[in-house]
Amino acid sequence: MPTEDKLQEFPVHTLPEKVRAIVDDLHKDSNYPRSHIAAALFFAFASAIGRSCVCRFREGWITPPNLYMALVGSPGSYKTHALNFAIEPLAERDQMSLTQYAGELKAYKSTPTDRRGDMPEPRQRVMRDFTMEAVVKILSSN
Repeated sequence: MPTEDKLQEFPVHTLPEKVRAIVDDLHKDSNYPRSHIAAALFFAFASAIGRSCVCRFREGWITPPNLYMALVGSPGSYKTHALNFAIEPLAERDQMSLTQYAGELKAYKSTPTDRRGDMPEPRQRVMRDFTMEAVVKILSSN
């Protein structure tokens, strides 16, 4: 196993210019490791894209792209900070969705029963509660 001083730096030069600028600026300003920032941004991008795009591998085989990621580092290496930075826009979008859902639910409840459509369901992109009950509830409406 290579020693830490022999590990390669994250290949920031391969990133698109605007993403590279974010990684470099956050590294300079907050001293977050470039690899943590880039990985967290990949995670946020993949979450934002979600199932809006699919890959066709051959006729009859279409699948959404999936990204599974584990951010591994020493305690205090800014893993959580980098992730929180990257998912902040998604969390803000969740808050807007929750506000919209509250309005839709209020309108639904004030509509006479015989004229109601489908009950609105909340949309959520970022999960912070991983209990079985919370996961089932979130996945059932997303």
